[in-house]
Amino acid sequence: MLVELHIENLAVIESATVLFEPGLTAITGESGSGKSMLVQALSLALGSRSDPSMVRSGASEARVDARFIIPDPDGAAERVITRSIPAQGRSRAYIDGRPTTATAIAESFGTLIEVHAQHEYHRLGDRSTRCALLDMFGSIDTRPLNDARARIAEIEAELATLGGDRRSREREIDLLRYQLTEIDAAELDPDEPDRLDDEERLLTDVDAILTGTRRAIDALDHDRHLLDALRGLEASPILEAHHRRLDGLVAELRDLRSDLVAMEGGIDHDPARLEAIADRKALIGSLLRRYGRDIVEVLTYRDGIKTDLERLQNHDQRADQLVQMGERAREHLSRVAAEVARRRAEAAPALAGAITERLQQLDMSSARFDVVTSGDDGGEVEYLLDGGDGRALPVSRVASGGELARCMLAIDLVLEPYGGAHCVVLDEIDAGMGGATGGALAAVLGELALRRQVIVVTHLPTIAAAARSQVAITRHNAEGAGAFSTAQVLDHDSRLTEIARMFAGSDDVEALDLARRLLDR
Repeated sequence: MLVELHIENLAVIESATVLFEPGLTAITGESGSGKSMLVQALSLALGSRSDPSMVRSGASEARVDARFIIPDPDGAAERVITRSIPAQGRSRAYIDGRPTTATAIAESFGTLIEVHAQHEYHRLGDRSTRCALLDMFGSIDTRPLNDARARIAEIEAELATLGGDRRSREREIDLLRYQLTEIDAAELDPDEPDRLDDEERLLTDVDAILTGTRRAIDALDHDRHLLDALRGLEASPILEAHHRRLDGLVAELRDLRSDLVAMEGGIDHDPARLEAIADRKALIGSLLRRYGRDIVEVLTYRDGIKTDLERLQNHDQRADQLVQMGERAREHLSRVAAEVARRRAEAAPALAGAITERLQQLDMSSARFDVVTSGDDGGEVEYLLDGGDGRALPVSRVASGGELARCMLAIDLVLEPYGGAHCVVLDEIDAGMGGATGGALAAVLGELALRRQVIVVTHLPTIAAAARSQVAITRHNAEGAGAFSTAQVLDHDSRLTEIARMFAGSDDVEALDLARRLLDR
Protein backbone atom coordinates (compact mmCIF):
# COMPACT_ATOMS: atom_id res chain seq x y z
CA MET A 1 0.00 0.00 0.00
CA LEU A 2 1.19 3.51 -0.80
CA VAL A 3 1.23 5.47 2.45
CA GLU A 4 3.14 8.66 1.60
CA LEU A 5 4.25 10.65 -1.44
CA HIS A 6 6.65 13.57 -1.09
CA ILE A 7 7.41 15.86 -4.06
CA GLU A 8 9.91 18.69 -4.41
CA ASN A 9 10.35 21.04 -7.38
CA LEU A 10 8.49 18.89 -9.89
CA ALA A 11 6.89 21.13 -12.54
CA VAL A 12 4.27 23.31 -10.80
CA ILE A 13 4.69 21.60 -7.41
CA GLU A 14 7.33 23.28 -5.28
CA SER A 15 6.85 21.07 -2.24
CA ALA A 16 4.07 18.68 -1.23
CA THR A 17 3.62 15.73 1.10
CA VAL A 18 0.51 13.56 0.77
CA LEU A 19 -0.49 10.78 3.16
CA PHE A 20 -2.67 8.05 1.66
CA GLU A 21 -5.17 5.74 3.35
CA PRO A 22 -6.50 2.31 2.36
CA GLY A 23 -9.55 2.13 0.11
CA LEU A 24 -10.50 4.82 -2.39
CA THR A 25 -8.67 8.16 -2.48
CA ALA A 26 -9.83 10.95 -4.81
CA ILE A 27 -7.45 13.62 -6.13
CA THR A 28 -9.34 16.74 -7.18
CA GLY A 29 -8.64 20.30 -8.24
CA GLU A 30 -9.39 22.83 -10.92
CA SER A 31 -8.23 22.26 -14.49
CA GLY A 32 -4.55 23.12 -14.86
CA SER A 33 -3.89 22.92 -11.13
CA GLY A 34 -1.55 19.95 -11.53
CA LYS A 35 -3.70 16.99 -10.39
CA SER A 36 -2.04 14.62 -12.82
CA MET A 37 1.38 15.72 -11.56
CA LEU A 38 0.86 13.51 -8.49
CA VAL A 39 0.34 10.54 -10.81
CA GLN A 40 3.38 11.52 -12.84
CA ALA A 41 5.44 11.82 -9.67
CA LEU A 42 4.37 8.33 -8.63
CA SER A 43 5.23 7.00 -12.10
CA LEU A 44 8.71 8.51 -11.74
CA ALA A 45 9.13 6.89 -8.35
CA LEU A 46 8.23 3.53 -9.90
CA GLY A 47 10.91 3.81 -12.57
CA SER A 48 9.33 5.61 -15.52
CA ARG A 49 11.54 7.67 -17.81
CA SER A 50 12.53 11.08 -16.48
CA ASP A 51 13.03 14.35 -18.31
CA PRO A 52 15.05 17.35 -17.05
CA SER A 53 12.25 19.62 -18.31
CA MET A 54 10.17 18.31 -15.38
CA VAL A 55 12.38 20.21 -12.95
CA ARG A 56 10.70 23.36 -11.65
CA SER A 57 12.12 26.54 -13.10
CA GLY A 58 14.96 27.89 -10.97
CA ALA A 59 15.52 24.60 -9.09
CA SER A 60 18.63 22.46 -9.47
CA GLU A 61 16.75 19.18 -9.22
CA ALA A 62 13.37 17.57 -8.64
CA ARG A 63 12.84 14.83 -6.08
CA VAL A 64 10.13 12.27 -5.45
CA ASP A 65 9.92 9.97 -2.40
CA ALA A 66 7.28 7.24 -2.17
CA ARG A 67 6.81 5.19 0.99
CA PHE A 68 5.08 1.81 0.84
CA ILE A 69 3.92 -0.79 3.35
CA ILE A 70 4.42 -4.17 1.70
CA PRO A 71 2.73 -7.36 2.98
CA ASP A 72 5.24 -9.78 4.47
CA PRO A 73 4.87 -13.30 5.93
CA ASP A 74 6.12 -11.90 9.23
CA GLY A 75 3.83 -8.86 9.19
CA ALA A 76 4.63 -5.89 6.96
CA ALA A 77 7.75 -4.21 5.64
CA GLU A 78 8.23 -0.51 4.95
CA ARG A 79 10.10 0.46 1.78
CA VAL A 80 11.02 3.92 0.48
CA ILE A 81 11.72 4.68 -3.19
CA THR A 82 13.46 7.90 -4.20
CA ARG A 83 14.00 9.43 -7.65
CA SER A 84 16.13 12.53 -8.10
CA ILE A 85 15.97 14.34 -11.46
CA PRO A 86 18.65 17.02 -11.90
CA ALA A 87 18.12 19.93 -14.24
CA GLN A 88 21.26 18.72 -16.00
CA GLY A 89 22.58 15.18 -16.07
CA ARG A 90 21.11 11.75 -15.45
CA SER A 91 18.49 10.90 -12.85
CA ARG A 92 19.34 8.87 -9.76
CA ALA A 93 17.30 6.18 -8.03
CA TYR A 94 17.36 4.77 -4.49
CA ILE A 95 15.59 2.03 -2.55
CA ASP A 96 15.68 2.58 1.21
CA GLY A 97 18.48 5.11 0.71
CA ARG A 98 20.71 2.75 -1.28
CA PRO A 99 21.57 3.55 -4.90
CA THR A 100 19.81 1.43 -7.51
CA THR A 101 18.46 1.79 -11.06
CA ALA A 102 15.06 2.77 -12.41
CA THR A 103 14.86 -0.65 -14.07
CA ALA A 104 15.46 -2.40 -10.74
CA ILE A 105 12.71 -0.31 -9.13
CA ALA A 106 10.27 -1.19 -11.91
CA GLU A 107 11.07 -4.89 -11.52
CA SER A 108 10.78 -4.84 -7.72
CA PHE A 109 7.63 -2.72 -7.37
CA GLY A 110 5.86 -3.14 -10.71
CA THR A 111 3.67 -5.95 -9.41
CA LEU A 112 2.63 -3.97 -6.32
CA ILE A 113 1.14 -0.92 -7.99
CA GLU A 114 -0.35 -0.17 -11.40
CA VAL A 115 -0.38 3.39 -12.65
CA HIS A 116 -2.80 4.10 -15.48
CA ALA A 117 -1.86 7.61 -16.54
CA GLN A 118 -3.31 9.22 -19.64
CA HIS A 119 -1.59 8.08 -22.85
CA GLU A 120 0.75 5.78 -20.92
CA TYR A 121 -0.91 2.45 -21.64
CA HIS A 122 2.29 0.62 -22.53
CA ARG A 123 0.95 -2.51 -20.85
CA LEU A 124 -1.61 -3.15 -23.59
CA GLY A 125 0.87 -2.08 -26.27
CA ASP A 126 3.02 -5.08 -25.38
CA ARG A 127 2.00 -8.36 -27.04
CA SER A 128 3.51 -10.54 -24.32
CA THR A 129 1.51 -8.65 -21.66
CA ARG A 130 -1.74 -9.09 -23.57
CA CYS A 131 -0.98 -12.78 -23.91
CA ALA A 132 -0.08 -13.12 -20.22
CA LEU A 133 -3.40 -11.52 -19.19
CA LEU A 134 -5.31 -13.97 -21.39
CA ASP A 135 -3.36 -16.91 -19.95
CA MET A 136 -4.09 -15.68 -16.44
CA PHE A 137 -7.82 -15.46 -17.16
CA GLY A 138 -7.95 -18.86 -18.85
CA SER A 139 -5.68 -20.57 -16.24
CA ILE A 140 -3.52 -21.68 -19.16
CA ASP A 141 -0.32 -23.45 -18.10
CA THR A 142 2.40 -22.43 -20.55
CA ARG A 143 5.21 -24.28 -18.79
CA PRO A 144 5.10 -27.28 -21.19
CA LEU A 145 5.28 -24.83 -24.10
CA ASN A 146 8.23 -22.99 -22.58
CA ASP A 147 9.97 -26.28 -21.75
CA ALA A 148 9.55 -27.51 -25.34
CA ARG A 149 11.04 -24.30 -26.70
CA ALA A 150 13.89 -24.46 -24.21
CA ARG A 151 14.66 -28.03 -25.30
CA ILE A 152 14.92 -26.98 -28.95
CA ALA A 153 17.17 -24.09 -27.95
CA GLU A 154 19.45 -26.52 -26.07
CA ILE A 155 19.71 -28.84 -29.08
CA GLU A 156 20.44 -25.96 -31.47
CA ALA A 157 23.04 -24.55 -29.07
CA GLU A 158 24.84 -27.91 -28.92
CA LEU A 159 24.74 -28.21 -32.70
CA ALA A 160 26.33 -24.80 -32.92
CA THR A 161 29.17 -25.88 -30.61
CA LEU A 162 30.03 -28.99 -32.63
CA GLY A 163 32.25 -26.99 -34.94
CA GLY A 164 32.10 -25.43 -38.38
CA ASP A 165 33.03 -26.99 -41.70
CA ARG A 166 35.08 -30.19 -41.93
CA ARG A 167 38.35 -28.37 -42.74
CA SER A 168 37.97 -26.14 -39.68
CA ARG A 169 37.21 -29.13 -37.49
CA GLU A 170 40.31 -30.99 -38.75
CA ARG A 171 42.49 -28.00 -37.94
CA GLU A 172 41.02 -27.78 -34.45
CA ILE A 173 41.45 -31.55 -33.95
CA ASP A 174 45.14 -31.31 -34.91
CA LEU A 175 45.71 -28.45 -32.46
CA LEU A 176 43.89 -30.24 -29.61
CA ARG A 177 45.81 -33.47 -30.24
CA TYR A 178 49.11 -31.58 -30.13
CA GLN A 179 48.17 -29.86 -26.86
CA LEU A 180 46.91 -33.09 -25.28
CA THR A 181 50.07 -34.98 -26.29
CA GLU A 182 52.32 -32.20 -24.99
CA ILE A 183 50.61 -32.09 -21.60
CA ASP A 184 50.39 -35.87 -21.22
CA ALA A 185 54.07 -36.30 -22.18
CA ALA A 186 55.07 -33.99 -19.32
CA GLU A 187 53.49 -36.36 -16.74
CA LEU A 188 52.75 -33.47 -14.44
CA ASP A 189 52.40 -33.79 -10.67
CA PRO A 190 51.00 -30.84 -8.66
CA ASP A 191 53.64 -31.39 -5.91
CA GLU A 192 56.60 -31.60 -8.31
CA PRO A 193 57.57 -27.88 -8.40
CA ASP A 194 58.14 -27.84 -4.63
CA ARG A 195 60.25 -31.01 -4.79
CA LEU A 196 62.34 -29.62 -7.65
CA ASP A 197 62.95 -26.39 -5.75
CA ASP A 198 64.17 -28.33 -2.69
CA GLU A 199 66.47 -30.56 -4.74
CA GLU A 200 67.82 -27.60 -6.71
CA ARG A 201 68.70 -25.73 -3.51
CA LEU A 202 70.51 -28.84 -2.18
CA LEU A 203 72.56 -29.41 -5.34
CA THR A 204 73.40 -25.75 -5.72
CA ASP A 205 74.74 -25.54 -2.15
CA VAL A 206 76.35 -29.03 -1.97
CA ASP A 207 79.86 -27.89 -0.86
CA ALA A 208 78.55 -25.89 2.08
CA ILE A 209 76.22 -28.72 3.07
CA LEU A 210 79.02 -31.38 3.00
CA THR A 211 81.38 -29.15 4.97
CA GLY A 212 78.74 -28.49 7.62
CA THR A 213 77.70 -32.13 8.01
CA ARG A 214 81.37 -33.31 8.26
CA ARG A 215 82.16 -30.78 11.01
CA ALA A 216 79.02 -31.76 12.92
CA ILE A 217 79.84 -35.51 12.65
CA ASP A 218 83.41 -34.93 13.79
CA ALA A 219 82.25 -32.92 16.78
CA LEU A 220 79.79 -35.59 17.80
CA ASP A 221 82.47 -38.30 17.40
CA HIS A 222 85.05 -36.57 19.63
CA ASP A 223 82.83 -35.11 22.34
CA ARG A 224 83.39 -37.49 25.32
CA HIS A 225 82.28 -35.02 27.93
CA LEU A 226 78.67 -36.15 27.75
CA LEU A 227 79.69 -39.78 28.37
CA ASP A 228 81.75 -38.70 31.40
CA ALA A 229 78.78 -36.74 32.68
CA LEU A 230 76.51 -39.72 32.15
CA ARG A 231 78.85 -41.99 34.22
CA GLY A 232 79.02 -39.32 36.91
CA LEU A 233 75.25 -39.36 37.32
CA GLU A 234 75.36 -43.10 38.05
CA ALA A 235 76.99 -42.43 41.43
CA SER A 236 73.78 -42.09 43.44
CA PRO A 237 70.13 -43.20 43.13
CA ILE A 238 69.13 -39.61 43.91
CA LEU A 239 70.58 -38.61 40.52
CA GLU A 240 68.62 -41.29 38.63
CA ALA A 241 66.10 -38.87 37.13
CA HIS A 242 68.89 -36.64 35.83
CA HIS A 243 70.69 -39.70 34.55
CA ARG A 244 67.61 -40.70 32.50
CA ARG A 245 67.29 -37.23 31.00
CA LEU A 246 70.95 -37.11 29.95
CA ASP A 247 70.79 -40.66 28.63
CA GLY A 248 67.90 -39.61 26.35
CA LEU A 249 69.89 -36.62 25.05
CA VAL A 250 72.88 -38.85 24.27
CA ALA A 251 70.61 -41.26 22.37
CA GLU A 252 69.11 -38.31 20.42
CA LEU A 253 72.60 -37.06 19.48
CA ARG A 254 73.54 -40.53 18.26
CA ASP A 255 70.44 -40.58 16.05
CA LEU A 256 71.32 -37.13 14.76
CA ARG A 257 74.85 -38.31 13.89
CA SER A 258 73.43 -41.32 12.01
CA ASP A 259 71.12 -39.03 10.00
CA LEU A 260 73.99 -36.71 9.13
CA VAL A 261 76.16 -39.63 8.02
CA ALA A 262 73.34 -40.93 5.81
CA MET A 263 72.81 -37.46 4.37
CA GLU A 264 76.52 -37.03 3.70
CA GLY A 265 76.60 -40.34 1.86
CA GLY A 266 73.64 -39.40 -0.31
CA ILE A 267 74.98 -36.06 -1.53
CA ASP A 268 77.06 -35.98 -4.68
CA HIS A 269 78.35 -33.33 -6.99
CA ASP A 270 75.94 -33.92 -9.91
CA PRO A 271 76.00 -31.09 -12.48
CA ALA A 272 74.00 -33.24 -14.89
CA ARG A 273 71.14 -33.61 -12.41
CA LEU A 274 71.20 -29.88 -11.70
CA GLU A 275 70.90 -29.23 -15.45
CA ALA A 276 68.07 -31.77 -15.72
CA ILE A 277 66.19 -29.96 -12.93
CA ALA A 278 66.58 -26.63 -14.73
CA ASP A 279 65.27 -28.18 -17.97
CA ARG A 280 62.31 -29.73 -16.14
CA LYS A 281 61.41 -26.43 -14.49
CA ALA A 282 61.64 -24.68 -17.84
CA LEU A 283 59.26 -27.23 -19.39
CA ILE A 284 56.76 -26.82 -16.55
CA GLY A 285 57.04 -23.02 -16.81
CA SER A 286 56.34 -23.19 -20.55
CA LEU A 287 53.20 -25.26 -19.94
CA LEU A 288 52.02 -22.90 -17.19
CA ARG A 289 52.42 -19.87 -19.43
CA ARG A 290 50.17 -21.43 -22.07
CA TYR A 291 47.68 -23.55 -20.19
CA GLY A 292 47.20 -22.37 -16.60
CA ARG A 293 48.48 -20.53 -13.57
CA ASP A 294 49.47 -23.77 -11.82
CA ILE A 295 49.66 -27.49 -12.58
CA VAL A 296 46.11 -28.11 -11.29
CA GLU A 297 44.79 -25.59 -13.83
CA VAL A 298 46.88 -27.17 -16.60
CA LEU A 299 45.45 -30.60 -15.81
CA THR A 300 41.93 -29.17 -15.73
CA TYR A 301 42.57 -27.57 -19.12
CA ARG A 302 43.84 -30.94 -20.34
CA ASP A 303 40.56 -32.60 -19.34
CA GLY A 304 38.66 -29.94 -21.28
CA ILE A 305 40.84 -30.56 -24.34
CA LYS A 306 40.08 -34.26 -24.17
CA THR A 307 36.33 -33.58 -23.98
CA ASP A 308 36.46 -31.17 -26.93
CA LEU A 309 38.56 -33.60 -28.93
CA GLU A 310 36.11 -36.42 -28.37
CA ARG A 311 33.23 -34.13 -29.35
CA LEU A 312 34.91 -33.09 -32.60
CA GLN A 313 35.99 -36.63 -33.46
CA ASN A 314 32.40 -37.82 -32.94
CA HIS A 315 30.97 -34.80 -34.75
CA ASP A 316 29.09 -36.54 -37.53
CA GLN A 317 27.54 -39.16 -35.26
CA ARG A 318 26.50 -36.59 -32.62
CA ALA A 319 25.26 -34.17 -35.28
CA ASP A 320 22.98 -36.85 -36.74
CA GLN A 321 21.69 -37.61 -33.24
CA LEU A 322 21.00 -33.95 -32.55
CA VAL A 323 19.23 -33.46 -35.88
CA GLN A 324 16.93 -36.38 -35.09
CA MET A 325 16.38 -35.10 -31.56
CA GLY A 326 15.58 -31.66 -32.96
CA GLU A 327 12.98 -33.09 -35.33
CA ARG A 328 11.28 -34.96 -32.48
CA ALA A 329 11.46 -31.86 -30.25
CA ARG A 330 9.84 -29.70 -32.95
CA GLU A 331 7.07 -32.24 -33.43
CA HIS A 332 6.47 -32.18 -29.68
CA LEU A 333 6.49 -28.37 -29.68
CA SER A 334 3.94 -28.34 -32.50
CA ARG A 335 1.56 -30.56 -30.49
CA VAL A 336 2.01 -28.54 -27.30
CA ALA A 337 1.61 -25.22 -29.18
CA ALA A 338 -1.58 -26.46 -30.84
CA GLU A 339 -3.04 -27.35 -27.44
CA VAL A 340 -2.11 -23.95 -25.98
CA ALA A 341 -3.53 -22.21 -29.07
CA ARG A 342 -6.80 -24.13 -28.64
CA ARG A 343 -7.10 -23.14 -24.99
CA ARG A 344 -6.29 -19.50 -25.76
CA ALA A 345 -8.87 -19.43 -28.53
CA GLU A 346 -11.45 -20.83 -26.10
CA ALA A 347 -10.58 -18.34 -23.35
CA ALA A 348 -10.53 -15.26 -25.63
CA PRO A 349 -14.33 -14.86 -26.12
CA ALA A 350 -14.98 -15.38 -22.41
CA LEU A 351 -12.43 -12.72 -21.48
CA ALA A 352 -13.82 -10.34 -24.10
CA GLY A 353 -17.36 -10.87 -22.82
CA ALA A 354 -16.39 -10.27 -19.21
CA ILE A 355 -14.54 -7.04 -20.10
CA THR A 356 -17.44 -5.84 -22.28
CA GLU A 357 -19.81 -6.38 -19.36
CA ARG A 358 -17.59 -4.30 -17.10
CA LEU A 359 -17.27 -1.54 -19.72
CA GLN A 360 -21.05 -1.26 -19.85
CA GLN A 361 -20.99 -0.54 -16.14
CA LEU A 362 -18.47 2.24 -16.83
CA ASP A 363 -20.68 4.40 -19.12
CA MET A 364 -19.58 2.59 -22.29
CA SER A 365 -22.88 0.84 -22.99
CA SER A 366 -22.28 0.68 -26.75
CA ALA A 367 -18.73 -0.58 -26.48
CA ARG A 368 -17.72 -4.07 -27.49
CA PHE A 369 -14.39 -5.52 -26.42
CA ASP A 370 -12.85 -8.32 -28.43
CA VAL A 371 -9.82 -10.56 -27.93
CA VAL A 372 -8.31 -12.09 -31.06
CA THR A 373 -5.64 -14.79 -31.07
CA SER A 374 -3.43 -16.03 -33.90
CA GLY A 375 -0.11 -17.75 -34.44
CA ASP A 376 0.97 -21.36 -33.95
CA ASP A 377 0.49 -21.16 -30.19
CA GLY A 378 -2.20 -18.47 -30.18
CA GLY A 379 0.32 -16.11 -28.65
CA GLU A 380 -0.33 -13.28 -31.12
CA VAL A 381 -3.00 -11.66 -28.99
CA GLU A 382 -4.73 -8.42 -29.88
CA TYR A 383 -7.27 -6.50 -27.78
CA LEU A 384 -9.81 -4.64 -29.91
CA LEU A 385 -12.38 -2.05 -28.88
CA ASP A 386 -15.45 -1.04 -30.83
CA GLY A 387 -16.68 2.13 -29.18
CA GLY A 388 -20.10 1.84 -30.85
CA ASP A 389 -19.38 3.04 -34.38
CA GLY A 390 -18.73 -0.43 -35.78
CA ARG A 391 -14.95 0.02 -36.04
CA ALA A 392 -12.88 -2.33 -33.91
CA LEU A 393 -9.44 -0.84 -33.25
CA PRO A 394 -6.55 -2.04 -31.09
CA VAL A 395 -7.13 -0.74 -27.57
CA SER A 396 -3.64 0.81 -27.51
CA ARG A 397 -4.72 3.07 -30.42
CA VAL A 398 -8.00 4.30 -28.93
CA ALA A 399 -7.86 8.11 -28.95
CA SER A 400 -9.77 8.88 -25.75
CA GLY A 401 -7.69 8.82 -22.60
CA GLY A 402 -10.85 8.26 -20.56
CA GLU A 403 -11.85 5.24 -22.64
CA LEU A 404 -8.37 3.80 -22.30
CA ALA A 405 -8.46 4.23 -18.55
CA ARG A 406 -11.87 2.59 -18.37
CA CYS A 407 -10.61 -0.34 -20.47
CA MET A 408 -7.72 -0.80 -18.07
CA LEU A 409 -10.08 -0.61 -15.09
CA ALA A 410 -12.42 -3.15 -16.69
CA ILE A 411 -9.50 -5.52 -17.31
CA ASP A 412 -8.32 -5.08 -13.71
CA LEU A 413 -11.80 -5.85 -12.40
CA VAL A 414 -12.13 -8.98 -14.52
CA LEU A 415 -8.66 -10.28 -13.69
CA GLU A 416 -8.71 -9.31 -10.02
CA PRO A 417 -9.63 -12.84 -8.82
CA TYR A 418 -6.51 -14.14 -10.57
CA GLY A 419 -4.11 -11.77 -8.83
CA GLY A 420 -2.92 -8.25 -9.44
CA ALA A 421 -1.39 -5.14 -7.93
CA HIS A 422 -2.21 -4.09 -4.37
CA CYS A 423 -2.68 -0.48 -5.49
CA VAL A 424 -4.30 0.90 -8.67
CA VAL A 425 -3.85 4.52 -9.74
CA LEU A 426 -6.23 5.94 -12.36
CA ASP A 427 -5.74 9.31 -14.02
CA GLU A 428 -8.81 11.10 -15.45
CA ILE A 429 -10.77 7.86 -15.83
CA ASP A 430 -13.95 9.95 -15.95
CA ALA A 431 -12.78 12.14 -18.86
CA GLY A 432 -15.80 12.96 -21.04
CA MET A 433 -18.19 11.39 -18.52
CA GLY A 434 -21.11 13.33 -17.13
CA GLY A 435 -22.41 13.46 -13.59
CA ALA A 436 -25.39 11.22 -14.44
CA THR A 437 -23.11 8.25 -15.10
CA GLY A 438 -20.47 9.16 -12.56
CA GLY A 439 -22.43 7.38 -9.86
CA ALA A 440 -22.09 4.06 -11.69
CA LEU A 441 -18.35 4.57 -12.02
CA ALA A 442 -18.11 5.54 -8.34
CA ALA A 443 -19.86 2.29 -7.42
CA VAL A 444 -17.40 0.24 -9.49
CA LEU A 445 -14.41 2.04 -7.97
CA GLY A 446 -15.87 1.50 -4.51
CA GLU A 447 -16.21 -2.21 -5.27
CA LEU A 448 -12.55 -2.42 -6.34
CA ALA A 449 -11.46 -0.40 -3.29
CA LEU A 450 -12.91 -3.02 -0.95
CA ARG A 451 -9.99 -5.29 -1.89
CA ARG A 452 -7.30 -2.88 -3.11
CA GLN A 453 -6.05 0.61 -2.56
CA VAL A 454 -7.43 2.81 -5.37
CA ILE A 455 -6.22 6.34 -6.15
CA VAL A 456 -8.20 8.22 -8.79
CA VAL A 457 -7.74 11.66 -10.34
CA THR A 458 -11.29 12.91 -10.98
CA HIS A 459 -13.38 15.93 -11.85
CA LEU A 460 -16.70 14.32 -10.86
CA PRO A 461 -18.12 15.18 -7.42
CA THR A 462 -19.93 11.82 -7.24
CA ILE A 463 -16.60 9.98 -7.38
CA ALA A 464 -14.93 12.40 -4.96
CA ALA A 465 -17.77 11.97 -2.47
CA ALA A 466 -17.56 8.16 -2.70
CA ALA A 467 -13.90 8.21 -1.71
CA ARG A 468 -12.69 7.43 1.78
CA SER A 469 -10.22 10.32 1.61
CA GLN A 470 -9.69 13.28 -0.69
CA VAL A 471 -6.63 15.27 -1.74
CA ALA A 472 -7.11 18.73 -3.24
CA ILE A 473 -4.55 20.28 -5.60
CA THR A 474 -4.65 24.08 -5.55
CA ARG A 475 -2.85 26.44 -7.91
CA HIS A 476 -1.40 29.67 -6.49
CA ASN A 477 0.05 32.73 -8.13
CA ALA A 478 2.57 34.41 -5.86
CA GLU A 479 4.06 37.71 -6.95
CA GLY A 480 7.69 37.25 -7.91
CA ALA A 481 7.60 33.48 -7.37
CA GLY A 482 5.47 32.42 -10.33
CA ALA A 483 2.67 29.87 -10.27
CA PHE A 484 2.90 26.88 -7.99
CA SER A 485 0.55 24.20 -6.70
CA THR A 486 0.00 22.67 -3.29
CA ALA A 487 -1.55 19.37 -2.20
CA GLN A 488 -3.71 19.05 0.91
CA VAL A 489 -5.53 16.11 2.47
CA LEU A 490 -9.02 17.46 3.22
CA ASP A 491 -11.00 17.10 6.41
CA HIS A 492 -14.79 16.75 6.32
CA ASP A 493 -15.57 20.47 6.16
CA SER A 494 -12.93 21.11 3.51
CA ARG A 495 -14.32 18.22 1.46
CA LEU A 496 -17.76 19.85 1.57
CA THR A 497 -16.30 23.05 0.14
CA GLU A 498 -14.23 21.23 -2.52
CA ILE A 499 -17.10 19.00 -3.69
CA ALA A 500 -19.41 22.05 -3.80
CA ARG A 501 -16.85 23.78 -6.05
CA MET A 502 -16.81 20.69 -8.27
CA PHE A 503 -20.60 20.92 -8.57
CA ALA A 504 -21.04 24.60 -9.24
CA GLY A 505 -17.65 26.28 -9.28
CA SER A 506 -18.49 27.95 -5.95
CA ASP A 507 -19.46 27.06 -2.40
CA ASP A 508 -22.91 28.65 -2.36
CA VAL A 509 -25.64 27.23 -0.16
CA GLU A 510 -27.19 25.05 -2.86
CA ALA A 511 -23.86 23.55 -3.91
CA LEU A 512 -22.92 22.89 -0.26
CA ASP A 513 -26.26 21.17 0.30
CA LEU A 514 -25.64 18.88 -2.70
CA ALA A 515 -22.13 18.12 -1.45
CA ARG A 516 -23.43 17.35 2.05
CA ARG A 517 -26.04 14.93 0.71
CA LEU A 518 -23.39 13.10 -1.35
CA LEU A 519 -21.00 12.78 1.56
CA ASP A 520 -23.72 11.64 3.95
CA ARG A 521 -24.80 8.72 1.75
